[in-house]
Amino acid sequence: MIFPNTEWTRTSPEAQGIETAAVHAALKGILSQGADLHNLLILRNGALVFEYYAAGYGPNVPHQLYSASKTFTSMAVGAAIDRGLLSLDDSAAGFFPEANTSGLQKAITVRDLLMMSSGHEADPFDAVMLPGNDPRWAKIYLETPVKYTPGTRFQYETGATYMLGAILTRITGKPVLELEKEWFLNDIGVTSADMMLSPEGCSTAGTNMEMCAPDMARFGLLLLSGGNWNGKQLLPKWYVEEASKRQIHSVTPGNNEYKLEARQGYGYQTWRCSYNSWRADGMCGQLILMCPDQNMVVTANCAMDNARANLLVDSVRDNLLPGIHEGVLPENEAAQKALCGYITSVTADVKPEGAEVPVGSWSFDPAGNPLGLSFLAVDEKHVTVKMKNISCRLPWKWNGIAFSGNCIFTVGGWKHVPLGASMTWRDMAYLHIHAFAEAHTEDLGLCVKDGALTVYGDSSLAGKFTAHSL
Repeated sequence: MIFPNTEWTRTSPEAQGIETAAVHAALKGILSQGADLHNLLILRNGALVFEYYAAGYGPNVPHQLYSASKTFTSMAVGAAIDRGLLSLDDSAAGFFPEANTSGLQKAITVRDLLMMSSGHEADPFDAVMLPGNDPRWAKIYLETPVKYTPGTRFQYETGATYMLGAILTRITGKPVLELEKEWFLNDIGVTSADMMLSPEGCSTAGTNMEMCAPDMARFGLLLLSGGNWNGKQLLPKWYVEEASKRQIHSVTPGNNEYKLEARQGYGYQTWRCSYNSWRADGMCGQLILMCPDQNMVVTANCAMDNARANLLVDSVRDNLLPGIHEGVLPENEAAQKALCGYITSVTADVKPEGAEVPVGSWSFDPAGNPLGLSFLAVDEKHVTVKMKNISCRLPWKWNGIAFSGNCIFTVGGWKHVPLGASMTWRDMAYLHIHAFAEAHTEDLGLCVKDGALTVYGDSSLAGKFTAHSL
């Protein structure tokens, strides 16, 4: 295994036994389905064999990880167990005597929280984060009624991960991100990690971590290596192994929407894959994938409809894995040239032949569409948009993002982030409005006919809708 210092060892895919054509197929398999892919990295044997960054998303740009944050918190729990600070069978309520708990509430253990099997019927976290609510999130979580015996039923909960972080903070007096840095992130060279704090001073733990793509890959390499970094055991090997195993069935009873790669089982804040791999997985397509049979790590950041997010692991399974072999392969210059040409074609700042800009100004009924879109104006250089979470005037360009600082609403409230807009062409003009580094894209299809504008939305959060100008 090759471990990076400040820089990665970079090789061609063939030098690590991967066909460049398979890399090409995997990338195309993601982009051809309309995924707003911001970056994709592939490591094998610790060498970086492929990097893709969409326009504006370079290696030094932090990205929102959403629920991929959960796996970092899990590893902090493993490190804490290794230090004798807690055990898997400790009662969660035992760390918070101020909570009024009884019965099954007291039965929730650290292991149950790791397995997403607290026994709640729904995630208490959905309520605690509302503005104006009681800031004592841990207390609210523990006092939420428990319907099922803890440890017996899978119910995906960001609240469970928050409690793991809150327990670590109660024990050490430090936010979980600070512990992660102290116990393993600093040692592996991660420098970009950030995470918001809750009102009671705990890291949110289950969401909101931001990190650059190469630092995500470092974390993936640490997990692939069983918690060992270049000879130094930073995480207990037994814990990493248990975290990567199927600990519980990963479908909540009554939920039939889970696709193949979401039905493979859940570990300790990790998801299993059908091809003997495991992953940190975040909303809208945030991925850190460990493939031990291939000695490979794949990371990605996206902004897309969460129902389609499994297409990342699908493309690895269907397109990349068939092109992986033992030993070194002959260099394939033709395949490498074809891959470079494909990347250029999807990132070039060039107006496609036949494309027309839908110039004009239109107003909408905000109650008539899920985005709350009320106004849209487009000219050759700028787009003005007013919707429930975004109100701004942005420059735009073809197949690239022209950025400017604006204010958007995130999970933690209103936040100043770079916003950008780009235009692509798929038989009609598609306007992408990016909340940069927040993993969120509004994808609006614009079709002008007889002066009227029809907007087709394929949003990463709102799903599909159709709205007509008034």
